[in-house]
Amino acid sequence: RQYLLAGLFLAAPVLASVALQNSSTILQYLGTKYRGAMMGAIYGKCLKLSNSSLQAESLGKVVTLMSADSEQILQFMAMPHSIWSAPIMIITIFYLLYDVVGPSMFDGLGISILLVPLTGSVAKRLTLARKSIVKHTDERVKMCNEMLAGVKVMKFYCWEDSFIQRIMEHRDREMQILKRIANISAIFSGLVFTTPTLINVAVLCVYWAAGNDITASVAFTSIAYFSI
Repeated sequence: RQYLLAGLFLAAPVLASVALQNSSTILQYLGTKYRGAMMGAIYGKCLKLSNSSLQAESLGKVVTLMSADSEQILQFMAMPHSIWSAPIMIITIFYLLYDVVGPSMFDGLGISILLVPLTGSVAKRLTLARKSIVKHTDERVKMCNEMLAGVKVMKFYCWEDSFIQRIMEHRDREMQILKRIANISAIFSGLVFTTPTLINVAVLCVYWAAGNDITASVAFTSIAYFSI
């Protein structure tokens, strides 16, 4: 029996790694196809638009749709299984943790529930910041295309400095928003990666405060569960 368990412990990570890589390859392939299909649909729609409709839409918006927005599909396809697998994993981990630390597990469950609004608030701010940058990107791309299309007139009237200044103003605003996005992303990543450690520490502290001894089996088993 011991050899069987040892073999299962060796085979399980290998099989999990193979399955994960196979799933990632398939999802990336599908994401690439969906992104290409969206770009083709946008291009086909632009060809069918009338002149008045084309004038109503900026070129920068179309470029953003075909580049940044279509890229979101590829990024989303990297994690669709987390939508259904994450709740199952959380329930299973807390169930197994209950066998190790008993009722102290509910302390960790409570902290997890309390951190949900905080994580959601940070994610909402990150989404709003990403949406706000699209406006300045569209304006910058639009001005760059207008500058290139009318380069003869621009050079004739010496409007280079004026156009460059206006483009750099939009670019500076983009950079400010990008810095804010980077800061919010760092906070979000910090919450995501430190939450299991905080919950584990809280559970062990409550377990010890309840009069139980924290043995090596209890400590390392709980750490292994939260590291999943």
